[in-house]
Amino acid sequence: MKREFKVYYDLTDNITFHGEAVNGQAHGYGISYYCAGHVSYKGQYTRGCKEGWGTSYHLETGAIQYRGEWKNNCYHGQGSLFNEAGELIYQGRFHWNKPVDYYRAYRLVNGRLIKVDSVSDGYHTLYYPDGTKYYEGELRKNRFSGFGIRYRNDGSKEYAGHWAHGLRHGRGKSFYPSGVLEYDGQWDQDEWEGRGQSYYENGNIKFDGMFKQGRPFGIGKMYHENGKLKYTGYFEADHFPSTGKEYYPSGVLKYAGSFNWGPRGYYGPRFYREGRLYYESGELWYEGTFKGHPFKRVFAEGVEYNKDGTIKCHHHD
Repeated sequence: MKREFKVYYDLTDNITFHGEAVNGQAHGYGISYYCAGHVSYKGQYTRGCKEGWGTSYHLETGAIQYRGEWKNNCYHGQGSLFNEAGELIYQGRFHWNKPVDYYRAYRLVNGRLIKVDSVSDGYHTLYYPDGTKYYEGELRKNRFSGFGIRYRNDGSKEYAGHWAHGLRHGRGKSFYPSGVLEYDGQWDQDEWEGRGQSYYENGNIKFDGMFKQGRPFGIGKMYHENGKLKYTGYFEADHFPSTGKEYYPSGVLKYAGSFNWGPRGYYGPRFYREGRLYYESGELWYEGTFKGHPFKRVFAEGVEYNKDGTIKCHHHD
């Protein structure tokens, strides 16, 4: 059952949200506010997230920032984007906050930058208002389609590869603002999907294998930032639900066995399940099962060894 709901910032009388709610979450029509009291958003909510039709506002001027469709707190669907002066800078489709049609696009005509509302199908070069190259490649029905290169406003290359319906789709490469390769592989609707390799900003490989919705998924290899192998085995959304091997930054085998589930980005002993753990010098340290603990390694049922190979103790859960 929907009820009227108000939320205030801590230690102030300033309201942060006023609208409909279900089970303590914004659900239905509502208005959210900046800390200073200005309206930040008016529109529909679903289970605490902006979803449906809504309008957001700039903090400093109070002018409309975006008006259109939302999904999970992101611009998603048809919408219009405005600058702080209230001028329309883009109107069209959005996909997770990103404009799908070309954005703030200008063409160079007789030495002058001319803003364009539509272009013919084919190969084109588009620019930002300041003359910096924005996109170079194929367009179809006013959307990036085919092979093309998109640039950031500072002139650095952002993506080079294939597009479909305005989204990165097929084989392509993305780059850090520094120009270093970030990802090289398959894309599906603007996300890493399929076979690919991701890289650290220092240029060393980070992951080589399969991706699903932008995350490692399936058989693959993950590397330390120094380029040494870190983990090899089966991934599922960055978790270790199966068997694999983990390595020290030096490249020496650290653990071989099965893993429990762990949060994304975490590697360590509390997610070891059953296997062999090794000292960094290469000798067997422990063989058996492990108990999960948030801060330390806990041996369960197994045998712990000294570096010289003699038994140190037997562990019993």
